[in-house]
Amino acid sequence: MNSWMLLILGVVLSAAAQMLLKFGVSELADGLPAMLRVIGRWQVMLGAVLYVLAFLIYLQVLARFDLSYASPVMVRGVVMLVLVLVLVLVAGAVMGEAVGPMRLIGALLIVAGMALLSVEAGG
Repeated sequence: MNSWMLLILGVVLSAAAQMLLKFGVSELADGLPAMLRVIGRWQVMLGAVLYVLAFLIYLQVLARFDLSYASPVMVRGVVMLVLVLVLVLVAGAVMGEAVGPMRLIGALLIVAGMALLSVEAGG
């Protein structure tokens, strides 16, 4: 797989893992028993699997890029992806805007475009 595609895939998987974990622990109370209960939720389990996949991809990214480049790009990409998706979802939930599949796909395309511009600009 292309090195840049690995980098983008790692960003997307990491952001998806964070969002799934957030949904999975949204009703988490304090204490160890509550933490143990949420581990079995499908969102938490899938989020953990995506984190493992993102980690394995990140190892490949580190083998192909300098750490001084790969690490900031991964972090910046995750932040961009989460911000754009959260803004779209908040617009639907809070402001009552219609957020259908095309709007979500559009938001993802914006994030992909920002990532590609970042890569093209050299970081």
